[in-house]
Amino acid sequence: MYKKRKTDFIINSIDNENKVAAYADGELRNLANFYLERLLYLEGGTLNFLVKAAEK
Repeated sequence: MYKKRKTDFIINSIDNENKVAAYADGELRNLANFYLERLLYLEGGTLNFLVKAAEK
């Protein structure tokens, strides 16, 4: 039977931290996109044009 080692615990901890960090990063991006969309809508497309130009 496989016995868990201390290194396995450390690797799992790092893996879990990475998953949490990735989730938080995704949530922040969603929030930023949400506010950016509202801003573009309010600006009447002026910023929309700039963003499209920057993406090219």
